[in-house]
Amino acid sequence: MTKIKKIVAIITTFTFLSTIAGPAMGATIAELQAQIADLLALITSLSSQLAALQGGTGTVTGCTISSFDRSLKTGMSGDDVKCLQIVLNSDSATQLRSSGVGSPGNETSYFGPLTNAAVIKFQEKYASEILATYGLTSGTGYVGTTTKAKLNSLLGAGVGVGEVGTAAIISLAADTPVAGQTALNAQDVIFSKIKFSAGATAYTVSKIVIARGGVSADADVSSIKLYDGSTQIGSTQALNTTTHKATFTNLSWNIPAYSVKYLTVKGSIAASTVATVGDSIRFGIYAASDITSTVTPSGTFPIWGNTRTIAGISVGNLDVDVTTAPAAATILSGATDQQIACWKFAASSTEGFNVHSIKVTHVGTAARVDLSNLILKVSGAQIGSSVAELDLSNAAAFDLSSSPLSINAGSAKTVCAYVDIGGGIWTERTVKFEITQYIDVVAYGANSGGATTITQTVGTAFVKQTGALMTIGQGGLTIALDAAENPSSQNYVKGTSNRPITAIKFSTGSREGVRLTKIRLTLTGAVTDISNITLWDGTTQIAGPASAISSYVTFGANTVGWDVSGLF
Repeated sequence: MTKIKKIVAIITTFTFLSTIAGPAMGATIAELQAQIADLLALITSLSSQLAALQGGTGTVTGCTISSFDRSLKTGMSGDDVKCLQIVLNSDSATQLRSSGVGSPGNETSYFGPLTNAAVIKFQEKYASEILATYGLTSGTGYVGTTTKAKLNSLLGAGVGVGEVGTAAIISLAADTPVAGQTALNAQDVIFSKIKFSAGATAYTVSKIVIARGGVSADADVSSIKLYDGSTQIGSTQALNTTTHKATFTNLSWNIPAYSVKYLTVKGSIAASTVATVGDSIRFGIYAASDITSTVTPSGTFPIWGNTRTIAGISVGNLDVDVTTAPAAATILSGATDQQIACWKFAASSTEGFNVHSIKVTHVGTAARVDLSNLILKVSGAQIGSSVAELDLSNAAAFDLSSSPLSINAGSAKTVCAYVDIGGGIWTERTVKFEITQYIDVVAYGANSGGATTITQTVGTAFVKQTGALMTIGQGGLTIALDAAENPSSQNYVKGTSNRPITAIKFSTGSREGVRLTKIRLTLTGAVTDISNITLWDGTTQIAGPASAISSYVTFGANTVGWDVSGLF
C-alpha cells in the first residue's frame, strides 16, 4: 500500500624495626623454610600497610588466581580477567564503575570496554613502571608485560589473595573434596585438588601423570581432565588400561616465583551399563617422576585425593533443541532487543537440572561490532547478566551460577537470545546464533548433583543447534511521478500564481518509515519565468516559497538521523 506521511524525519615513608633470628648454622631444611615463610609473611604485612598508607590499591578478595600469566585484551574471558577487574575495583582511581555490572562485588570474567577503560587508568597511574618503557604517556588498555609485572607485584606484596610460596613443593590442597558418592554418568566430577608451590624460582610443568586408585576399574571412568581454576590444562585423556594412569603431555603450566597454584583433577563416570555401582575411585600423583618440570618439586608421594563411591542413581538427561520460532525474518538496522533464537531445555523424567552457564555463538555474516547488549530470557524475563559485546570468537558466555536456571524433572523451559542491532548498516548482513558444542551448557542434576553432558532430542548425541537466519535490512523509498495528480501539458496565463507544475509520489516499504530532509528539483526552461516555488502535501504547504538558482530549486538541508524540522 502506498503511503505518504509527515515524519518528524601518592609518597609516604615509614620505618620498621624487626628482630631476626641469628645465624642459621645447623638448622634443618624445614627450619629454614619456616624462617623464610615468617620473613615473607612480615614483608607481605608491611607491604600491605605501605599500600594502604599510599592510598593505593586496597585489600583484594575474590580472586581465584595467584598471578597474571597471560596477556589480556578486549574480548577475552577467564578467571584472570575477573581478578583483573577485582584489582582495578579495589582502587577508586581505577574502578570500572560504582554500581551495576562490573562494579565492586559485581565483577565478571569478560574483558569489555569498561575493563579496557579501567586498565588505561591503571596504566597511567603507574606510568613510570608500565608506560615509560615504551616511551608512552597514555595507556593502551592492553595488559602486556609491564602491566602484568605491576599487577603481579601488587599481588606479591599482599595486595591480593594469592598465597605466598616458599619452595617448589607439591601437596594435597586443604580444600580437596571430601569422600562421598557420585552418580552414574556424572560428568567432570572433582576428585582431587593438588597444591603446587614455588619458591624464589618460577617453574613450568610440561607433563603430569594422574593415577587411579581405590577399589575400582578403569572402565568406571570415561575421561579425565585437568584444570587451573576454570581453565582446562591440556587435552581430555582416558585411563591406560595397563598402567591405570592418564598422561597429560605438552603442557606449559607456569608456577610463578613465590606463588601457589592449584591443579584440579576432574573425572567423568561411565554410564550404568559400564560403571560398577559401589566401586570407590580416587585420583592422585603417585610418584615425583610423574611430574616433569623445569624445577623438580619436592613432596610426600603418593598424593591421593579422597575416594568417590559410585552410587546407584544415574544423572538424568537434559535435551537442548533449537525451536522453530523465531522464524527467519528481516530485522532493521538500529533495532533493539531483537529475538534471534530460542532453545528448548527439557529435563528427563528421572531428574531435574540447574543450569549454571550457557554460551551462544554468532555464525552469521554481521560483524561483532554490529551486535551488542546480548541477553537471555525465559518467558520474557531476563536470566543472568547482559553481555555487552561478543568476544573475539564471536561468542557470548552467560554465567548463571549465582542464580541457576532451574528445570524440574519431566519439564522444559525455553531460553531465548536477544540482541541490539547496530545503526547505520547499509549493506545486507545476517545474524544467526547457535549452541555449538555440548560443553557450551553446564548443568547439574538436582538430585544426583552430578554434571551432565547435554543431549539432543530423546537423549541422542548433541549436535549444534542453530537458529534461523535473520537478515539486517533497511527501509525503502520509491519515488515516482504521481500520474493521478500530475497536471497535463497546458498553457498558463502570464502573471497567475499557485500554478501546479508537477506531482511526485513518495512510497515507503513495510519495514520502516522515512523522513525526507532535502529535496532538489531541476527546472527546464527559463529560470526567470517562474518564482515563489512551494511544496505541498495535499492541501498543506510544507516548504517554500523558494527561488530557482542555476536551474535548481532546493528545499531543506542534509541532516543525519531524524531531523525535527524535516520536510515530511
